[in-house]
Amino acid sequence: MKKQLCFVLTVLLMLCGCQAAEKAVTKELFAMDTVMHLTAYTQNDQPLAQAEAEIRRLEQLLSVTLPQSDLYRLNHADGQWVTLSDETVSLVTLAKTYADQTQGRFDPTVYPAVAAWGFLDKQYTLPTEELLTALQKCIDYTAIEIDGNRVRLPKGMGIDLGAIAKGYAADQVKAVFDQAGVSGILSLGGNVLTIGQKPNGQPFSVAIQDPKNANQILGTLTLNGGQAAVTSGDYQRYFEQNGVRYHHILDPKTASPAVSDLTSVTVIADSAAAADAYATALFIAGKDTALTLAETWSIQAVLVTKEKQIICTPKIDFTLTHAQYTIETR
Repeated sequence: MKKQLCFVLTVLLMLCGCQAAEKAVTKELFAMDTVMHLTAYTQNDQPLAQAEAEIRRLEQLLSVTLPQSDLYRLNHADGQWVTLSDETVSLVTLAKTYADQTQGRFDPTVYPAVAAWGFLDKQYTLPTEELLTALQKCIDYTAIEIDGNRVRLPKGMGIDLGAIAKGYAADQVKAVFDQAGVSGILSLGGNVLTIGQKPNGQPFSVAIQDPKNANQILGTLTLNGGQAAVTSGDYQRYFEQNGVRYHHILDPKTASPAVSDLTSVTVIADSAAAADAYATALFIAGKDTALTLAETWSIQAVLVTKEKQIICTPKIDFTLTHAQYTIETR
């Protein structure tokens, strides 16, 4: 699912050295159930207005809670065929592709379990074992049927693109910035995407937050223009009951919060949508398998374990600043 609002990446904007004609114009908004920050190096705020309009458009299309959205209509079709927009069909098809590639660790049909745990309406609850068994039978991305613009789900199933939608939105906003000829950086919840370069020619830098302390950072990550950094973690969206924390990253095999030796995973890729899906899958996989999969998929990642160990794949420019963590490259 995406995850929602997983591992926070705080953008460090180095504004010194900007050309007089280009200033950092910023915008904050709440959409897709998360706070977003958009920054463009431009002479006016028109690119930001266009970017917000694009995000609002996608929210209306892909939300699972807005009755007029494509996904809402699909999820409430009671097993019937539903005609969807070209864009939604394309994204559902892309989600199936990532599900195949991740061996089902990322699965867009986790929607019934997300709803059952209360992560959609924030009415949190603990499903019974009987319900969890029933939910597991409703999670199977291979059961999605696509025929042109028509999509059908078996009765009782549903799609939640939360683990890819914000990444996809970031990619679409990048296209808006590119068309306007401006550079900038986007922070959509746990999704960060860079566009071009800063006017002073320096690369973008983001700070990775300590999962155990919202006021601390682990270190800084340098991104080249066009790169995305997307994080999934167990610490930002959760609820507690009887002293137990239940996070929002659900394992499709169990329909329950994933049991992992990781607290967060940050994936660096050229596509925010791809990084979004991979980050979820690597978190669910756990440290050792995640490292193997990252190599297999030829992606870069920063893994943070529950034992305060940071493991970076090769070719990542990450500087550790937190004294209580150790770091190694594999």
